[in-house]
Amino acid sequence: MQNSSLYAQPAQTPTPAQAAANATVLIFSLLITTVFLVLALIGLWKMYKKAGKPGWATLIPIYNTVVYLRIIARPWWWILLLLIPFVNIIVTFIMAVKLGKSFGKSGLFGFVWLGLFPIVGTLILGFGSAQYTNPGSGSGPASGSPAGPTQAPMPPAPAA
Repeated sequence: MQNSSLYAQPAQTPTPAQAAANATVLIFSLLITTVFLVLALIGLWKMYKKAGKPGWATLIPIYNTVVYLRIIARPWWWILLLLIPFVNIIVTFIMAVKLGKSFGKSGLFGFVWLGLFPIVGTLILGFGSAQYTNPGSGSGPASGSPAGPTQAPMPPAPAA
C-alpha cells in the first residue's frame, strides 16, 4: 500500500483569479519596498548634507558606508567588521549609537531610532533640528562654536 502524498504531485496551473491575486500581492509588495527605499535614500541624503558630505554618496554601495564611517569618525576598515556574521550586528548598533551622538542625540536615540528603525531615524536627523558635531575634531559643533557654556575670564589677582 503506497501513500500518494509522499510522491511529487504534478504542478497545478493557477486559476485566473489566483494569478490575479498573486500579481496584486507582488505589485503591492514592490510598491511598498520602493517607498521604503526612497524614504531611506532621502533621509540619508539629507543627513549626509548636514554632515557636510555629498548627498549623492548615499547612492553608491560601499562608498556610502565609507562616508558613514567618516561621519562617525571611525576607520575605513570597520567595513571588514560588517562582513563577519554576528559581529556585524554589534558593529551596526555601535555605528548607530555613534551616529546619533554625532548629531547631538543620546545613545538611546541612536540605538532605537538609528539601530532598530533606521529609516525613521535618518529622516529625523535629516529633517529635524539636530546639528552635526564633528566627533573627530574634539572641538564641539561643526559650526566652530565651543561645546558647552563659556566662562568669563578670571580677573587678575590683586598685587600684594
